[in-house]
Formats: sequence, structure tokens, C-alpha cells
Amino acid sequence: MRMADEGNQFVVTLRVPAAVVGDSQLPGLLTGADTAALQDQLRIVAADIAHNLDVRRAGVTLADPMITARPDASRTSLEVELRYPSRPGVDRFSARVNAFNSKDGPVRTVARYQPGSGREQVLSVTGPGVRVTFDPLFASVLKEFAVRGLRALFDGGDHLLFLVCLLLPMRRARSAAGLVAAVVLGQAVR
Repeated sequence: MRMADEGNQFVVTLRVPAAVVGDSQLPGLLTGADTAALQDQLRIVAADIAHNLDVRRAGVTLADPMITARPDASRTSLEVELRYPSRPGVDRFSARVNAFNSKDGPVRTVARYQPGSGREQVLSVTGPGVRVTFDPLFASVLKEFAVRGLRALFDGGDHLLFLVCLLLPMRRARSAAGLVAAVVLGQAVR
């Protein structure tokens, strides 16, 4: 998946294997001779992809994109282009990535984002679909890692029990605070 902010348009291009789009008719249509049926099915599948991607800017879903869909050269995948109308600005884009499933297991989505100014950013996601903000602010990233670290510390229970066992013999509050900070920081980095 490639995403680019082109000022007045936000362009998303995807190459999606037919096996992960969830349409049992599509692989047969890709290799068959019925081009009219294939085009109809490609329109439906591409519209579903656009709906599931749910591209937003500043928390507001963008208007429906102009959609182009065609089979790739090998006729085993789709090439989909979504052109969302947008306005120039500094608001952050976000999208729900990894909305594809496979009978063989998790599907990895690699998204390459090219902001209007700056270098390309690459994101790789495996597992359930998740909303991702592209080109996030530093404070947002720091907050996300802190939340993940605290969740890891308190969700498992083992880390918290380990911390309590280490704190029991300590008498000084300063030593205990330093130990808590080290464990929280270690969990946030993990």
C-alpha cells in the first residue's frame, strides 16, 4: 500500500492478492474471459476496500474517493487506486490498516506514506485491523508508548508482582520510585 498527500488529493494505491479480499468469485473471474463480470466485481471489491480503509483527516472521514481497479499482470492480485479529495493543510491523515484476513493466518500490510513534505515513512502491521495516524506528532507517539508500557505492566500481573517483591525489602521511597520508573520505562520500550 502506498499513500501520498498531494495537496488537493490524498492518493492510496494498493496491490491486494485476490485470496485475501474475501470474495470467492474473484479468483475465477480474474483468470476467466468474462470481462464485464470481472469489472463489476472489481468495482464492488474496490469500494469495500475503500470503505474498510476509512481514511480520515483530523478525525473526519474523507469524502468517497474516485476508484480505479484492475487485475495485475499475473491476474492473481488487484491493483486499486483511491483518489480522495482533500484540502492542503497540516492536519494528520489516519487510516484503518490490515483489514484483510486469510484462511492461512494473519496478513501483513506494509504501508508506505509520503507526506507533502518530508521523507517516506514505512509501517508494517500484522494482526487485527488498527487505526494508524500517519506522520504523528512527537507528543502523540510518546503518549502511545507510555500507555502501552503501563498496560503491559499492569495487564500481565507478573511484572507488577515482581515489582512488589523488589519493593518490599526497600525502606527508602526514593529507591522505590527509581525502581518503579525503571520498570515502567523498560515496559514502554519493549
